Amino acid sequence: MGVFLSKLIGKSTRAERERKKAAFIRELLRIKSLRNQKAKPDEYIKNLAHDFLIDEMTVTKKDGSVLLTTDKTNAFKKAVASSSVYEFIKSEYPDSKMLTIKDDDHYNIIYSEGNLIYIMKSTGEITPIETKKIVEYVNGKLNKAAIA
Repeated sequence: MGVFLSKLIGKSTRAERERKKAAFIRELLRIKSLRNQKAKPDEYIKNLAHDFLIDEMTVTKKDGSVLLTTDKTNAFKKAVASSSVYEFIKSEYPDSKMLTIKDDDHYNIIYSEGNLIYIMKSTGEITPIETKKIVEYVNGKLNKAAIA
């Protein structure tokens, strides 16, 4: 069907539909970006966990103090336990940066960068690339908020 005929009967062409889809996706990404930029650190980590399909996420210092968490009830207990497990693995495998533990229902990821330990729990597997991107986002927000 020609462009003129499409306009005459009120139907859009494939190119127009693709442009509308692209504009819609750009608008969604803009809204998501604004939501995360304006969010406070606690809200930001919840949004980030939701975006990456992570059930629970905690950021701690290596001494066990909790900086950010999606789970306020057990954050300190998990931080201490995860830090201890990570430090034990680090003593046996000094070059390790990431530890993935699979239990019956979840993947538990412990990732270390600098003085921080990132603890993530997800029903789906999180790739190392996704983990590094999450860490990059959290570090950016921590630096802006001057928490770390």
